Amino acid sequence: MAEVAASLATIFVAGAVGLSIASFAAILTRGQYRYGRSIREDSAALERTMALIRQEDVTGCGMRLVCELGALPSRDAHEDAILELVGRLPPGTDLRAAGETALGQYRLSRALGEGGGDCARAFPLCPFNGSQLMQTVSGYVS
Repeated sequence: MAEVAASLATIFVAGAVGLSIASFAAILTRGQYRYGRSIREDSAALERTMALIRQEDVTGCGMRLVCELGALPSRDAHEDAILELVGRLPPGTDLRAAGETALGQYRLSRALGEGGGDCARAFPLCPFNGSQLMQTVSGYVS
């Protein structure tokens, strides 16, 4: 029974775990260059990474995590790394167009949190709050 519960928890938090792992990968590769550009600056690679994360984020827990992290007045280094990976919506962004890409969806989630939006209501399929998600994510990447 405990194995089933652990498997379900993994499914729920897959998007959040993916964000965490990708943020650590971005930190580790900072300063490395491919074809004259840093991997972090390669927007196509970042979009592909975010598309893979979004595909696994069936419950929206990854987006809820980004939303709740965006709402925090202060964060630790791990939380900051996740938000740095996602980035922000550029000023004047067409919100409808932003929602058409995986990266745009995560940026919209961050903007929702930064604007004081209700992250739990926006992502109702995710049964965990930001603190619970970070605690779970930390267990996977520690």
